[in-house]
Amino acid sequence: MPTGAQHQVVYRPFWEALPDDLKDIVKYAMQATEELFLFQGMMLDWEGLKNFMDYGVEVLPLPQSIADAFSAEAKLFYAERALEDPTGVFTELMDAQLEFMEICKWQGVS
Repeated sequence: MPTGAQHQVVYRPFWEALPDDLKDIVKYAMQATEELFLFQGMMLDWEGLKNFMDYGVEVLPLPQSIADAFSAEAKLFYAERALEDPTGVFTELMDAQLEFMEICKWQGVS
């Protein structure tokens, strides 16, 4: 499954100061950027993997035990960072990411 960091953050006071029509423009521009980035990344990932396979490298999926261990360490790391953030923004972003992960799990996306 291709992945990539596609974080797009808008400073809340600036966002709230925007009129609704400009908020819509920003939302649609962000969505278009995310889709373009994902599709380009998928194609580049495939080209890279194909090159490895063409050279005879056996490409296998990451074992679930390793993915689970990585996920557990990442959650611990981010929980510690959230405690260091006096603004609460980090916690808000992490909560949104974790909620999105649950939505993905229910739809069979890892």
